[in-house]
Amino acid sequence: MNRAEHRVEKICDVVYEPKQFEYITLMTKGKLREPTKKELFENELIAIKIMNKNVVNPVANSKWFHDTRITNPWGKQKVAIVGNMIFY
Repeated sequence: MNRAEHRVEKICDVVYEPKQFEYITLMTKGKLREPTKKELFENELIAIKIMNKNVVNPVANSKWFHDTRITNPWGKQKVAIVGNMIFY
C-alpha cells in the first residue's frame, strides 16, 4: 500500500493489479496453491489491525516484499518478516 499514489480503499484493488504480486500471478496459473480459509482469516485480522492503526505497523514504510521462498531479488535491506513475507 505504501507504493500507492493515492489512498487505497480496498486492498484487493492493489493486489490484483497487473504485475503487482508474483504470488497472485503464479496462483492464477495453478503453479501455487491458494491459501486456506484459516490462512486468509489470520491474514485478514492482521491487515484490519494495521489499517485501523490498532497496532504498530511492523513493515513501516516498506515498498517491496516477497515470500520467504524467494531470494532477495532487489538486494535491498530487510525491514521486517511477517509470517512468511519479507519486507524491504
